[in-house]
Amino acid sequence: MLENEGFSAEDEIREEIVSWAQKLLVGIVNLQDSLTLIVENNDAAEEEVRNALTHANETLSIFNDSYPEVVAVRPRRISIKDRGRMLQGQHGGVTVEYSVKGGAKLKVNFYGGMRIPATSDMKDTDIYQRASHAARTRDVASQPTNVNWHLSLLGDEDGPRVDAWLEYIPGSKESFRQSALLVGGERVDVISSLGKEGYKFDEIKESVLSPIVRLTELVPSSV
Repeated sequence: MLENEGFSAEDEIREEIVSWAQKLLVGIVNLQDSLTLIVENNDAAEEEVRNALTHANETLSIFNDSYPEVVAVRPRRISIKDRGRMLQGQHGGVTVEYSVKGGAKLKVNFYGGMRIPATSDMKDTDIYQRASHAARTRDVASQPTNVNWHLSLLGDEDGPRVDAWLEYIPGSKESFRQSALLVGGERVDVISSLGKEGYKFDEIKESVLSPIVRLTELVPSSV
């Protein structure tokens, strides 16, 4: 049963939300797999980093092999600190939760780089207002998009966990990169990047960003 906490949606829209949430999961699994392979194939990579990424990737694969259920989609809760950093008209992000038989749960947060659809200033008719709106849109779109996933094998905060931080960098240095992992409470700093010349970059970009864009349109911002 899908919970769409914080907003209401007709059945048809709920079905579309679930469909895009499932596609998002496929994209994240593919991205994490690619970032892991890059490190595994790097002879210079530290063993600790290689082992942590391999463990995280294998753990995440549970949600690729076990017919996960989308259990919740809601506007991302935004801290006071984050609110102070947000640009005018920026979407606050979305949280999606999945579960599989056996009790494992996965939470995905994404935010940054996305504009709130149909905001009032998008309807500006004055040429100066339109120019201001266009500038704000460029400012938002130039930001990285953060995609973080948090997996609990037992479905609670006390059980074995894996937490991962990913981001999409737009512009001339377009790439996906992984900055850190938290495995069993231990932080592992990771440097793994998939650039636009990388293997299947365009395919992976489409599989991750298309669901993000559409879910941003379907799920309201909390601010």
